[in-house]
Amino acid sequence: MTHPNDMHGSSPQRPPTPAPTTRMELIQMPQHSRKSRSAAEAGFVLPTAIIVLLVLTLLTGAAITVATQTSSSTKRDNNSKAALEAAEAGLQVAAYRLSQIKPEKTECINGSSRETPGSILASPKITYCASSPVEPLGNGATFQYQTSLPLESGANCVGQVGEIKTGNTPRCVVAEGKVANVAQRLSTRVESEGGASLFPAKGIVGLTEVKVSGSVSVPAVVASNERIIGGGGAAFERGFELCPPKGTFKPAAGAERNASGVTVGGVGGMLANPPLEKTRTSGCLIEAPYPLNHATALVNEDSRIGKEDEFFTGGKAVNKFTGAPNFELKLSSISKLTLGGSKYYLCNFEAERAGELIIPAKKTPTEIFIDSPEDKAGTCPAGTGKFETAEFTLNNKAGPGLLLIDLYGKGPFNVTRGATFEGAIYAPEAEVKINGGAKFKGGIVGNTVHLENGTGIFEWSEELSNLTNGVPTGYGRKAWGQCAPGSSPNQGC
Repeated sequence: MTHPNDMHGSSPQRPPTPAPTTRMELIQMPQHSRKSRSAAEAGFVLPTAIIVLLVLTLLTGAAITVATQTSSSTKRDNNSKAALEAAEAGLQVAAYRLSQIKPEKTECINGSSRETPGSILASPKITYCASSPVEPLGNGATFQYQTSLPLESGANCVGQVGEIKTGNTPRCVVAEGKVANVAQRLSTRVESEGGASLFPAKGIVGLTEVKVSGSVSVPAVVASNERIIGGGGAAFERGFELCPPKGTFKPAAGAERNASGVTVGGVGGMLANPPLEKTRTSGCLIEAPYPLNHATALVNEDSRIGKEDEFFTGGKAVNKFTGAPNFELKLSSISKLTLGGSKYYLCNFEAERAGELIIPAKKTPTEIFIDSPEDKAGTCPAGTGKFETAEFTLNNKAGPGLLLIDLYGKGPFNVTRGATFEGAIYAPEAEVKINGGAKFKGGIVGNTVHLENGTGIFEWSEELSNLTNGVPTGYGRKAWGQCAPGSSPNQGC
């Protein structure tokens, strides 16, 4: 029978919810239905895979870029360090060549040769030579350098305005090291001192021999290459120094010294005094070159004598000075002469019978150079080349370190009969004799030195250490600095 609702057009019933597709039904599903479902899933997976691959590609590229940059940075850093070392090598080579070549004050060096510079300025008051040729070091590293003329007062090298000591020669050196395309620049201030001390020992030096006898006391070091001889109660208060293998001291400690009365540092007789009886371990053989810039017949202040340098001629005073060609000075019979200049050139000096030479108190050193016929570059006639005094007074108000009397050739150099002498005696080829009660204060260098017969030897003066032979020493470093990148001498460093 038909339901009433069916007859009056009521809403139809909802279709039943289909049951889930079972595995068996899926298998039995038509093939075109399965392909539609797989295509839908593929459309989702493919973009995801592409994005993953893109991310991996980007990460790999970034890793390669970082690795490449790291490698380049490491290589550049290594090259920078190598270039710095190459620049340092350039500084060292330049200082060594300056020491060996010894350029004049108007010269610097370019490579291994002297050169007069142009007008290249690193800063006010510094003038450089042109750059040296590029020199290889191996492994692709090279260097080149520039050296300056001696620095003037106030010159700024490596950021320093250093004090310039008298006799010293400061210079500025700039060096560039390069590896591949990486360059580094360094600068240094180097300085050569104005020569080694004239006195290789602080006291009395006889290159061949020193002889001390006749109750003479020496409160200074006595040194020799070959022999030192004591006798007659001689006292070596500060000891002695000898050079091996020839160096000998007589009398030897023991019975021989006991019989002689000789003492070394207060020790005599059978005993030795090891702290004061020294064999030199350096500075042997002892050498004594003549001062480099001594007075000459052409370069001197002899014209002052008798004018600015006044003679005292009262009473029976006798004095004499002759210029070229003999260059002889004689003081006797209470004659006095005051020297106010700095360099004097003589062939003979004679003072006796109360003659007096006065050196006024001043800061400028005084040098009296006694030349000799043995000097081929000199003008002295035969029979000259002597320094002889007796009953003579050297009134040195400036101090021993400001008076140098140097004698060329074999001399002799004699200070005798009650004379007084305060200063430096430098006669490396001559026999130097001080005897007869003469009194002495200062230093002595001679080929042989004899201190005899009651000579009163005062003491060594440290002022004498300032006297040099004028031969420049090697250049040593005083300051160091790294230049700004891209700098060059005309921009400062």
